[in-house]
Amino acid sequence: MKTKEEVLDFLQQKNCNQELINDVKDGDGYYYIAKSYKENGVKFTELALQHEKAKDKYDVYKIAKSYKENGVEFTELALKQDKAKSGYDVYNIAESYKDFGAKFTKLALQHEKAKSGLDVYWIAKSYVEHGAEFTELSLQHEKAKYGEDVYNIARSYKENGVKFTELALKQDKAKSGWDVYWIARSYERNGIESTELALQQKQAEDGYDVVYEIAKEMFNEGNN
Repeated sequence: MKTKEEVLDFLQQKNCNQELINDVKDGDGYYYIAKSYKENGVKFTELALQHEKAKDKYDVYKIAKSYKENGVEFTELALKQDKAKSGYDVYNIAESYKDFGAKFTKLALQHEKAKSGLDVYWIAKSYVEHGAEFTELSLQHEKAKYGEDVYNIARSYKENGVKFTELALKQDKAKSGWDVYWIARSYERNGIESTELALQQKQAEDGYDVVYEIAKEMFNEGNN
C-alpha cells in the first residue's frame, strides 16, 4: 500500500488537481485513494488520478472502479464525453458502452434528457430492450424527467400498448415512469373502469402498484 507521502508526491509530480492534493494532505482524501488502491488496484487508481475529470476523491475512486469493472477502452471513451462531469457519470457511461454498445450509448448521449451518466445508461438500456420507436416516444413526454422514467414509459408502450400508456400518462397520479407503467398495466389487465375507480381512491395516492392492486381487487369483485 502506498503511503500518504508517496501519494502526495505522485499527485504533485503529475500536476494533479490542487483541491485533491489539499484534501489528501489535510482531509480524508487519502482514505478514499487508499481504498481505491486496495479495491481497484494501483494501475487503475493512478490512471484515474491523472485525469482532469478526477476533481475529487470520489471521482478518483469511481473512475478507477470503472477502469477495473468496465475496462480501459470504455472508460476512456466515457471520459471524453461532455456529459461525464463526475466520476459517477464516467462509470455509468462506460458501463453503458460495455452493456449496450457504442451505437445505443451514442444515441442516448445525444438526448437533452440524458443529463447524467445514469440517464445515459437507462436510455441506452431502453433502446436495446424496448426499441427505438418506443424509446423515442417516451423521450417526448414531459413525465419522462430522468433516464429511468424514459425506460419505464418505453417499457409500458411495449408491454401495455400505446393506448393504455397514453391514458396513464394523463393521470395526475402518474408522477414517474414507474407509476405510468403500473397504471397502464392496470388499464390493460384490470380494465379502464376498475382502474379509473382505483385512481379515485385516497389510498392510491402514492402508488404505482397500489393503483394496480386496488384495481385488480375491484376487477375481481366485479367478476364474482
